Amino acid sequence: KKQQGDEKLQQTSSLTIKRLETYQREFDLLYYSLSSARVFFRADKTAEEEQEETKEKEKETAQPATNDVPAIEAPQTTQLL
Repeated sequence: KKQQGDEKLQQTSSLTIKRLETYQREFDLLYYSLSSARVFFRADKTAEEEQEETKEKEKETAQPATNDVPAIEAPQTTQLL
């Protein structure tokens, strides 16, 4: 009986290991597929588009904040005596 139990345990372990190896292969293939897709979609952006984006960001950060400064300076008032 002990030998049969060991044999069944060995078979179960073997099948479990095979199933885990299959899952690992499927996961690896999925990972490679997603990595390829990521590279493909990143390649859609040209270097020129990336440069334009960086220029736009630089312009946004280089603009001074105008919230504190009035658009038109108020005229000086003269006192009438």
